[in-house]
Amino acid sequence: KNSNKIIVDTKKIKKQISDIYNIDQKKIFELKFPPVLTNIKNIEFFEVDKNILDIKKIGKYLLYPAQFWEHKNHIYIVNAIEYLKHLNQSDFKIIFTGHDKGNLSNIKNLIKKKNLEDKFIIFDYVKDEELVYLYKNCSCVTIPTLVAPHTFPLYEAFFFKKPVIYNKSILDDELIDKVIGLDVNKIEDFKQALDKLKDKNFIDKLVKDNFDYYEKTFDINKKTKILSELLKNSLNE
Repeated sequence: KNSNKIIVDTKKIKKQISDIYNIDQKKIFELKFPPVLTNIKNIEFFEVDKNILDIKKIGKYLLYPAQFWEHKNHIYIVNAIEYLKHLNQSDFKIIFTGHDKGNLSNIKNLIKKKNLEDKFIIFDYVKDEELVYLYKNCSCVTIPTLVAPHTFPLYEAFFFKKPVIYNKSILDDELIDKVIGLDVNKIEDFKQALDKLKDKNFIDKLVKDNFDYYEKTFDINKKTKILSELLKNSLNE
């Protein structure tokens, strides 16, 4: 309440802060900062772990880079793969990568219980270069998280020109048309989301538009100007 300005990164968070803390929205400004991963240049793939380098040999895979918190909702993907396997429509693998935050053993046990070990590959938190490699070779990034109106993996997928399947109920309104929306309350909705990946014209346009959005949103000159104006106005006040 005593600040001159408040910086947030989405309209949804701006409204939430205004409502929760009873703060005038005129005091709150939106400003997104790019994920560090997209600033990596000239990656030398020989630095990538052999197990990750060999990932090309497995064929098509979907990527979910998220630490193993319960709210990241890895369980939805496990249940959805079981559903697809029963339909004989699981001709791909899922790659999870991230630190264990107390939920990894639950996910591994569930995968084992459902006899889905051949469908999942799990890496710990990987080096930035390795994650870039995983992004570049995946078919899609899937994010069924139960929180977060946006995430770094979302923008990383935009940058690497990969389509994104995202929990539509929590996503910021500005981003809804940039993803393949997913209803995480319906297991069968994952199949419908995957079916949209088969529409090449739709996907080509989606990833191109999303890359353009990334370039425009994270333009360094634009960010510097906005920050400069905010600081100038704050000092004048």
